[in-house]
Amino acid sequence: SVAMAALFLRGLLVFLFAQACLSEEAAKEFTFPTVDLEGVSIRGILGVDELLIVLNKWKQEGTELEQKKEKCQEIYDGLTKAADAPHDVFNGVRLFATLCKKALDAEGDAQVKALDIALGKREYLLKALKRVVEKAETVAEQMETNMKQMAEMEKAKAAQAAAAGAAGDSDDEDIDMDDDEDEDLDEEI
Repeated sequence: SVAMAALFLRGLLVFLFAQACLSEEAAKEFTFPTVDLEGVSIRGILGVDELLIVLNKWKQEGTELEQKKEKCQEIYDGLTKAADAPHDVFNGVRLFATLCKKALDAEGDAQVKALDIALGKREYLLKALKRVVEKAETVAEQMETNMKQMAEMEKAKAAQAAAAGAAGDSDDEDIDMDDDEDEDLDEEI
């Protein structure tokens, strides 16, 4: 019974160790893809997908006031979400989000004018994104390095667990032997 349990534990440890090795290999190979944001090649870190959606939304035509409001609201939401990423790479896009929010909050003829101004800033956003390419590259490299280090730590933990499991199995056998000898001594006395 003890031998069967030890065999099961060894099999479990081998399985866990194999999984740790596979996840380490996957982490070693992981890199953030490069995304083209209309002429701006930038690493696909958190927030880039929102910017891609915003830029595509910004291209859509709409001349009616309600269409402009809806477009401006979606741009505001996307830019805010990109700026709220844990890194600070896209904090500058908050300026464009603020322009959209002010345009949405305005009323009457002032709103029409503010919406046209806010929606006319697309090229400025692209120019701002060109300025953060290097910073995004640095963040992507740091995140990749962190993932590799975490995979290595997981591998080391799995190896320690496997070693501790193997050492624990031999200790269990010694304890059982000692218990049998103690029982024999008790019977003689």
